[in-house]
Amino acid sequence: MFGFYVFVTVVQVLTLSGVTNAQSERLNVTVYYETLCPFAKKFIVEQLHPLLHSDLSPYIELELIPYGKAKTEKKNDTHFEFTCHHKAAECYGNKIQACALVLIDLGAKTENLGFNRETVDFIACLMKDLTQNSTIDEIKIATEKCSPSKKDTILSCADDKLGSQYLDHLGKLTDHFQNPLRNVPTIVLDGVFRKKQSDLSEKDFRTVFCSKPKTKVLTECQKVLETVEDASDSAIQPIPNLSLGLATLLSIGLRFLYRH
Repeated sequence: MFGFYVFVTVVQVLTLSGVTNAQSERLNVTVYYETLCPFAKKFIVEQLHPLLHSDLSPYIELELIPYGKAKTEKKNDTHFEFTCHHKAAECYGNKIQACALVLIDLGAKTENLGFNRETVDFIACLMKDLTQNSTIDEIKIATEKCSPSKKDTILSCADDKLGSQYLDHLGKLTDHFQNPLRNVPTIVLDGVFRKKQSDLSEKDFRTVFCSKPKTKVLTECQKVLETVEDASDSAIQPIPNLSLGLATLLSIGLRFLYRH
């Protein structure tokens, strides 16, 4: 059994760090957000999730970073204390999402997609059920509702030191991009941050997505672009490659599954 997990780890790391031809045709979408932010909820539930279930879904390579404006204080190698924008409940919700991103299907992407459909469906369901005043107990109830088959694994991870390690890692990725994070959500396309583009994405993500050079040539985007102008602007900020970071989380996740 251990040999199987080691084999899966190697395969997944190679898959995440390599770029196939199909992946190179997709637009990279990175979202920095936090669980209880009403603006993040609105974007994910009303803009991002519908697009992930549209005819444009094969052209999206998605990275979700649920950390937001949190702060991390490392007490030792296994103990972390987090301070979140919407208090302790949000920190717990961020852990829930961090665990789900790694442990649902071992972090593998759905065939022919640049994301795991079960994971994004879970996250959209979770955020739809929560408000900025939700409690930890309410987050647990929403987790059980939104992922009946994976709830035990996700909740055990969030309550374990592993959930803290995942969240700490997402915090490092967020801080490397922008410290402090200025806006929640922040949406980055193809590794470059444009504030105007991010702001417009919250209102009409489909149009912004279709305005990029890589996607505007798609038949699926032609009708979208007939009546709109390009949503790009000139203020750019590069972001780090997240593939190695997610591979690291996956490796930790496999050790967690082996223990349990």
